[in-house]
Amino acid sequence: METNDSPAILRDLSAAAHVTLAVNDFGSQLLRQVVAGQSGNIIISPLSVWSLLAMVRNGAVGETRSAIDRTIGVATMPEGEINARWAAMARVIGAQRGSCKVEIANAAWLNAIGAINPEFVRLIREFHQAEVRSLDFARDPSGAVAEINRWANEKTHASIPKITDSVDPTATLLLTNAVYFEGKWASPFDPNATASRPFYLPESRSVSVPMMRQTRDYSYLESRKFQAIRLPYVGGEFEMCLLLPRDRDYPRSAAAMLAELVEAIDDDVFQGWMKHRDSPQFRGTLLFPRCELNCRRVLNPGLAQMGMQLAFDRQVADFSRISPPPATFSLDQVIHQTILKIDEFGTVASALTRMTLGLAPEEKFRMIVDHPYLCTIRERSNGAILFIAAVLNPAAG
Repeated sequence: METNDSPAILRDLSAAAHVTLAVNDFGSQLLRQVVAGQSGNIIISPLSVWSLLAMVRNGAVGETRSAIDRTIGVATMPEGEINARWAAMARVIGAQRGSCKVEIANAAWLNAIGAINPEFVRLIREFHQAEVRSLDFARDPSGAVAEINRWANEKTHASIPKITDSVDPTATLLLTNAVYFEGKWASPFDPNATASRPFYLPESRSVSVPMMRQTRDYSYLESRKFQAIRLPYVGGEFEMCLLLPRDRDYPRSAAAMLAELVEAIDDDVFQGWMKHRDSPQFRGTLLFPRCELNCRRVLNPGLAQMGMQLAFDRQVADFSRISPPPATFSLDQVIHQTILKIDEFGTVASALTRMTLGLAPEEKFRMIVDHPYLCTIRERSNGAILFIAAVLNPAAG
């Protein structure tokens, strides 16, 4: 078995550093998009969404690929290294997991009616370790749904039992990613110390929650605006970082509070502290609520705002490296589902992301209204014409 300082792991660490920066920056941007207008809990896995987009980019061409590359932060990376750098990052995560359970899984579900480029299949198998399976979306949709959900349930260790309720019978390809994390605290909380305490909500409200309590030495940071703390998991390779604004009185709306939390993440002092693996230890007491959260979102609007609009446009999206012309693909839906459970002993977090690629409808005709024409305005139920016009020159007024 290779150690963490073996030449192979060191090479992977160097290659993975580029992807780490891209994933984290992508995550910050995606979070900003997801919280816009929201008023509830937000949980996302940047790694899950990023890895699926990194996989599907292998089927994109031209401006479609460029748009995806800009969105996930790999536009300046050498083309021949993007897949390899992602593969290196996946290996690093596996090698660094210590006593935590960390798993990343990809799958490509091919509709039996479609034809997929073998080179695309080779790339996602070789670099993304994707399982490639053929299902019949049209004649056995329930069987396809059951198979995809069995995969989701297995890869998330039953924490997210399903990712889809239906499949589009005309879709050619459905891609899925699962990220699963299970870690025990290096210093568990004593369940006997947990007690109900108020948790202060936006708009000056509060709710009673089971609050865990612990006093020990922590890696801790504070400023006039916030407090921050690190909670390591067994093995020391993974940790949870908490950032708490100083202001507890929140007359502001939930949406405004979410926006402020996102802004706090970009604080220079906090970012500088996050970049250092080791930081000074201070003795203190932490009160931290137990929680069990889940979230399911359609990411299309956010990804479009981040620069991927044309990938969802059936008229211009170009995924011809997935299937050769005349087939024309576009991204349909990108669904992201997450759970987070925190208790006295550790953390379980899961994410499932799926995206569907469908064929653009075949063009049956083209009508170019560039000479005199007749038009009517009518009531549809009985056909009564309200207006009728013969247009000889639409510019004449």
